[in-house]
Amino acid sequence: VSLVPDLEKINFSTASLYLELKKRNLAVTHVVRKLEVKKASSEIAQKLAVKENDPVFYFRTCGYTDKDQKIEYSIATYRGDMNSFIIDLKR
Repeated sequence: VSLVPDLEKINFSTASLYLELKKRNLAVTHVVRKLEVKKASSEIAQKLAVKENDPVFYFRTCGYTDKDQKIEYSIATYRGDMNSFIIDLKR
């Protein structure tokens, strides 16, 4: 928040976080994402319309600028029965 003092004023229903960061020379240039498969808690089950303890994908993501400065942290949970992911690794 200290890097983007007007963050709370941005309407993210119409604006993109990544574009807003880029405008401020804080573009996310790489991310580190951890994927786990977990059992849905009762709260998550209700929100995702699945049964409690059904498998869900749980992502934790940290986004970094080109100067390796952490700029984004997010957590996302996806239904295990309705999503697939492609992981493309290059060396």
